[in-house]
Amino acid sequence: GITASAFFGTGFGFSTTDHTLTIPATKVSPTTAQFDFMYSDIEPRNLNDEPDYSQVNLGFYHLFTSYSIAAKNVAYYNDYILDYVEFVGVDVTNSATIKYVGDDPVVEYPVVEYGTGVAGGTPYRISLGDGGLPLTESLVDLSTRSNSERHYMLSWPLAARTVKINLGYRAKEKNDENYSVYTQSITLNSPLAAGKKNNLSLVFQDNEIKLNYLVEPWTVNSEEIDFSDQVTVDEED
Repeated sequence: GITASAFFGTGFGFSTTDHTLTIPATKVSPTTAQFDFMYSDIEPRNLNDEPDYSQVNLGFYHLFTSYSIAAKNVAYYNDYILDYVEFVGVDVTNSATIKYVGDDPVVEYPVVEYGTGVAGGTPYRISLGDGGLPLTESLVDLSTRSNSERHYMLSWPLAARTVKINLGYRAKEKNDENYSVYTQSITLNSPLAAGKKNNLSLVFQDNEIKLNYLVEPWTVNSEEIDFSDQVTVDEED
């Protein structure tokens, strides 16, 4: 099975003295194992005041953020073929300290933001093949070429204007036969926040390319555990 120490390495642990959970320095990028880390809040219980079995309601949170990238063509006069999309600034190593103070945990990240293309490590490129991807009015996920589902990648939370998207594409007017080759860079002006699903969409128009954001909550499915159904073994004296 996958364990926390297998993914995060050594140094992972909880301090009962100052009530902190330490997540060691770990690299998270589209090319690393796509495992999220979840942590809960605290529900104080006094076993002397509780019945034998009682419900414990814990809220769970995502340490990382997730994002996807899709594209479509809504131009009236132009045709587009997308050849590649390259993310700069998402190949990141960071760590975290989760402090349990009061009712809600507080997360601190030593590295709070990165310079575009400087501390972000190796660029991550999604190549769309020799023929590229002809864009239509249907929004297509660029990782899977699906127009019905989004493919999400994980990252440490990233500040606004620290991630850049490089594009390679071809364009022509609909009545022309030959395409011209272009490149363009777009900087993400919004942060990629922890616990969010960031749906990024490239919208090709006649005179410009827009990057649309749709940020959704990354919900956690809750499942009730009835401890009365657990098997207990009484040890003999």
